[in-house]
Amino acid sequence: AYSAVVDGKIYTFGGMVSTSSSLTYGYDIFCYDVQNDTIEKVVETTNPKIESATMNTACAVNGKIYIFSHSGSSIAILMFDPVTNTLTSTGATASGYYPAVAPYGQYIYCFGGKPNAGSSNYSSTVKRFDTVTNTVEILSGVLPYGINYTAAATVGTNIYLFLGNSDSR
Repeated sequence: AYSAVVDGKIYTFGGMVSTSSSLTYGYDIFCYDVQNDTIEKVVETTNPKIESATMNTACAVNGKIYIFSHSGSSIAILMFDPVTNTLTSTGATASGYYPAVAPYGQYIYCFGGKPNAGSSNYSSTVKRFDTVTNTVEILSGVLPYGINYTAAATVGTNIYLFLGNSDSR
């Protein structure tokens, strides 16, 4: 599962339940209201479907939640509006799998990831998604080595990366 916070409410997406005989994936969206200590299902996702229930990532920008959903050989970028409880496609895609994402202003920065799901190589590419124009650009500066399964967080004017795996040995 993955999550993002808007207006003091935690929105969770996807997830997986494992039993001794099966795996069940969840694609619905839930909202936990911290102040009232309540949780509710706000969306049963059908279309556009969140493609992967477990290995996606999300972050909030200007009251909207952007989901980076793995779809084939690329990432479909979806937008969830907590005011209307609607999930829509931005029409934007980015290549790669499992990037770390962090918001900064109107942008969401995507760091590293894998070139494709089966790859053992990690990307050193940095991409920037513009939430106003719904476009993705590759930035000229790259990471010093490939990273994957990494966490990212924005504090003030800095984005911090917490390394998961890397090509640096």
